Parts: sequence; structure tokens; C-alpha cells
Amino acid sequence: MEIDQDGRILRFNPAMKRLFDELGAPDYPTHSLEERERLNVVQAPQGIPLSHDQLPMVRLLRGETLADTNSVKGLLSTPDGPGMIVTVSGFPIFDQEGHVTGAVEMVRNVTSEEAIAHRAHELETTLENMVSGATIFDLKGRVLFNNAAMWRMLGYGTRPTDTPNLFLSDLVQKLQPRDEQGQAIPEDRWPLSRILRGESLSGVQYAWLHAYTGSDGLFHFTGVPFRDEQGTLLGGIAIVQDVTEWHQMVQERLQMLGIVAHEMKTPLTTMKLHTQLAHRRTEQGRSDLPDLEDIDRDITRTLRLVEDLVDASRERPTQLQFDRDVFDLVVLCRQAAEEQMAISQRTITLDLPVAPVWVLIDTRRMLQVLTNLLANALKYSVGDTSMGLTVQQADAVAVVQISDSGPGIPPESLPHLFERFYRVPGTRASQRAGSGLGLGLYISKRIVEAHDGTLGVESELGKGSRFWFTLPLVKE
Repeated sequence: MEIDQDGRILRFNPAMKRLFDELGAPDYPTHSLEERERLNVVQAPQGIPLSHDQLPMVRLLRGETLADTNSVKGLLSTPDGPGMIVTVSGFPIFDQEGHVTGAVEMVRNVTSEEAIAHRAHELETTLENMVSGATIFDLKGRVLFNNAAMWRMLGYGTRPTDTPNLFLSDLVQKLQPRDEQGQAIPEDRWPLSRILRGESLSGVQYAWLHAYTGSDGLFHFTGVPFRDEQGTLLGGIAIVQDVTEWHQMVQERLQMLGIVAHEMKTPLTTMKLHTQLAHRRTEQGRSDLPDLEDIDRDITRTLRLVEDLVDASRERPTQLQFDRDVFDLVVLCRQAAEEQMAISQRTITLDLPVAPVWVLIDTRRMLQVLTNLLANALKYSVGDTSMGLTVQQADAVAVVQISDSGPGIPPESLPHLFERFYRVPGTRASQRAGSGLGLGLYISKRIVEAHDGTLGVESELGKGSRFWFTLPLVKE
């Protein structure tokens, strides 16, 4: 619209008339500058009325040019209208002597654009705070946005300062996507490519990715294409969740179930056979019942498996139940060794102090540790090899060592020995002992650490192993 040097509106185009009508002020152009100013139609974006000197029309009549970064964003509002966000630009009109004789003011309604920008900002903020990765890309496959989690999945520790110009083709080449069977996924079948063809992924697609870090992982894709009002495909958005740990946990549980079923089958089958044999002999009036010691051994073994599973199900050592008291560690070690010698019919050489070694422990739990370590040494060494149990005191701690001269443990297995469900590949236990669930050492380490102690191992192939743990001594 065009205004004179007094601020009167001389003429305006149809677009400006529609804007006045939308504001509910069709007679707005007929008012003088002073009258229009009293209506407080032009306000700052926060809804605060502008002062006289801040009004775009007044600035134009002072000779200012409003354009680009100098244009004014404001709120047009009247009591009867909905209000709208506008940008105001324009330029003054000068006569031949350089005096301002009027101005041309251009008002553009940007309410919808501001709403879109606000929603985009809210969306970006939401995506940025997500634990899962989020990526937005255009129809050419160019990545427009990655949140912090997505950058981490791509191998960046943090959001890169200079955002790289990434395309889907680059990602396919660098990430080497594969399916769950390890087969390479061609670019046109990659989840992001499918989204750009208009497919919606409902969270059932998995792909193995080779991250920049070189580590394999399993990632879960959910995504949708986005279109304009005419339905034209513009790009897509994908939410990517790292499910590597979840997948490993599922595999671990499946493996555990298989091990549990295998380990429990043998003692339960043996007990069932003994029970059937006892039943038949009782019916026949015979008094020579099966050996109760065998049945008791199988029951003990089964109960130990169940107890190990219960302990392993507790996520933290603090969740284990402890009833601590001051106890002589020498007495406990002697008891554990005698029990294992009676069960295995083998000799364990004891090197124990004469004087008591007082420690603050849960005797049942610490007996569990000693039993696990002694039973393992007996289980994986042949009957004619030597075994020893020693107790020493040093630097305010008691040190318990259990050594054997068995086959030893491979060096590559030592770092994993105390992991849950880990069993050394290729090792064979005695048939009577069973191979176990791979939980004994894991639970023992947690028990010792809960007593402020340390559990460790030293081993050499062909020369045997030495397990040891420490416990704080009770101060006298």
C-alpha cells in the first residue's frame, strides 16, 4: 500500500484489502495515522504495543528502508479479528530535493509459516531428546537432520561441528547393511530406501549395520514417508533403535534355557529311574533299595542349579540376601573341603593356619563360593592330579587359594571366565559332575565383591589353574 507524508493510506492492492478484512477491520485504511495508532493494531510478536517511533510506517516516513534483516516482524491484532503474524517491509518516496513525500509499505502474512516453523522446532526438540536415533532425509536421499543419538549410532561420539553432507548411498557403502542372516542388503532394499519409495515401516524391519567404529550391531527401523498437500513425496523420517543388547539378551536366554534343560534332564532322569526301581522292588517285597546317596547327590545337584538361576536373576550384588556374622574362615574352608572330598572320593591337600582367621561373612554364601571353586577344580581335573586349598593372611586381608594341576584354561577364555553363562569351549567335565550352567564363577565373584573382596584366577595350559579370593580381616 502507498501512504503520504502524513501517514494517510492513499491506495492498496486487493491482497491488502483481504488482509484488512481478515483482521476484522475493513475500514482501517480510512483512519488517520493517529487513529490507527490508538487501535494498537500493530504490535511486537509478543503482543506488546509498539511505541510511535517503532511503528514501521513511522520509520518509513523517517527515510528508513525496511528490507531483509531490517524488515519488521509483528503481530496484527484487533478486538474483532483473529490476529496474524506479518513481516513488514517497504521504502520511502523522495522528491527531487530528497524530502520524504510518502512511502510504500508491503505487508506479508506469515502466520502459517511461523506455525510450521514452530512445529518444526518442537519436532526437532522432541527428536533431539529421544534415546532412539532419528533421521530425516529428502527425496534425493540427502540426510537433512540427525539427532544426537543417530550421530552416535553412525560412530560419532557427539554431534559433529561441521555436519557432513551425507546421502543414503554413502551410508550404504560405509555401514554395509546386512539382514539378520548376515546377507548383504542392496541399496534399493535398505529400510531408508523403501521409505523413499513410499513404504511405511511399522517396526518389524531389522538390519545388521557395520558402524564406523567397526562393531556390529542390530538396529530396528520404523519410518514413514512425508508428502505435501498434493500428496507429492518429499522425503521421509526414520526412527532407529539400537537393539543389539536386547538381541544378545534374547539369545543368551535361549542358550540358558537349552543349558538348563540339558543339565536338569540328567539328574531328574536318574532320580526317576531310582524311584521306579525302588517302587518295583517294594512291590516284590525286596529290601535292597537303590543307593540313597546317589539320589541325594542328584537332588543336591538339581537344587544347586535352581539356586544358581535364582541368584543370577538378581541384577545387582546388593540384591543378593546376606546374613553376616564374624566367623573363622579356617573352619569354613575345612568344612567345604571335607564335603567335596566325601562327594568326589578324592583328596584335597589343606594348608590352613592353626590360629583362627576371623572375617565378617555370610557363612552360607561364602560356603557357596568355596563349594563352587572346589567343585570346578574337581570337575575339570582327572582323578590322579593333585589339588590344594590354602589360607593366608596379608595386609589386613585373608587370601584363599584353590589350585589344581589339571589341563588349565586357554588364555583367550580367561577374560570371560566370570561372565554369566560362560563356559570354556572344548572343556569336558566328568560325567558324574555335569558341565553346569556357567553361573558358578559369575555368582561367586558377585558374592566375594559384595563382601568387599576380590576374586581372580591364574592359569597355564597343561599346568593347571589357581583360583583365589580375598576377604577383609576383622580388626581386633
